[in-house]
Amino acid sequence: MLTISSANYPTKAYADQLVNYSTLLNNFFDDVSTVTYEQLKDQILALDIYFGDMKYTTVEELEKMNFFDLVSGVGGTLGLFMGISFLSFFEILDILIEIMFVFFEFSKRRNKVLFVKPAP
Repeated sequence: MLTISSANYPTKAYADQLVNYSTLLNNFFDDVSTVTYEQLKDQILALDIYFGDMKYTTVEELEKMNFFDLVSGVGGTLGLFMGISFLSFFEILDILIEIMFVFFEFSKRRNKVLFVKPAP
C-alpha cells in the first residue's frame, strides 16, 4: 500500500533555527543572514520514507534429486533399454534358427527320392 503525504517544511520556527545555528546552509547560500523564509523553503526538502511491513520473503532452492538418485535413475533406464535390446537380439536369433531348420528340412525332402513300385 502506498501513501503519500506532504507538509510545509521547514516551519517558520525551524527555519529561524536553521538560519541562526546551522553551518550547513553556508554551502547553499552566499550570505545566510540575508536568507528569507521563502528562499529557505524553496531550497530545502525533507523526505521521509516509511515501510508498511518489515517482512521479507526468503526463497530457498533445494535440489530435487541428489547425485546418487541421478546415477541410479540413469542406470535403471539403461538397464531397461539394454534388457529390451538383449530380448530383441535373442528373438532375432530364434527366428534365424527356425528359418535354418525349415531350410534344412526342405532340402532333405527335396533330395529324398521316392521309389514307386511298378505295377504288376
